[in-house]
Amino acid sequence: MKKKRPRRSTKKLTTLDEFLKGEGKLEEFEAVAIKEVLAWQITEAMRALAYTTAAAMDFARKAPDAEARKRHQAFVDLMIPVIKGWSTETGIDIAS
Repeated sequence: MKKKRPRRSTKKLTTLDEFLKGEGKLEEFEAVAIKEVLAWQITEAMRALAYTTAAAMDFARKAPDAEARKRHQAFVDLMIPVIKGWSTETGIDIAS
């Protein structure tokens, strides 16, 4: 018959937050985590804007209506420099 192992006591365990607080590192880790989440959210926003502009490029080429093609192309012409500039500046900010 197998011998049952005694249950481990959880009274001595601490949470990660408690451990980091005890080491004096909690604020530092929270700041890094917040920065990483914000960087991820900004990256996703840039990607969504790039996809939206790419879809407008497709509509500018393939829309059956000439007025719609013109409108979509105007949007593309406006957004390409915005996307390039925003992506470049944000990439530099995040990397530094």
